[in-house]
Amino acid sequence: PQNKLKFTPWILLAIFVMGPSEPIVPLLFYSGVTHSMAEILALISVFTVATVGTMLTIVVMGYYGYSLIKSDLVERYSSAIGGAVVTIAGIGMVFLDW
Repeated sequence: PQNKLKFTPWILLAIFVMGPSEPIVPLLFYSGVTHSMAEILALISVFTVATVGTMLTIVVMGYYGYSLIKSDLVERYSSAIGGAVVTIAGIGMVFLDW
């Protein structure tokens, strides 16, 4: 009988649940090996609250900041501007090694 510890579920958890948060992965693994589950939960809780709080703050600031700008011209051509941004990004990635 093999007494192997399967890491696949933990790796999938780290990749899919915390996708854009790779800097916290080493902290979680270090805490999991050397400390208690309570420390891991505290670390995840603080990180989650800080991340969600930052996202909400930025969205609210953007929403209210945008409402202060007279944007009739931008709204009129928003599809063309969006297309131009995507085209410029594509040209930059293909030809300019962005």
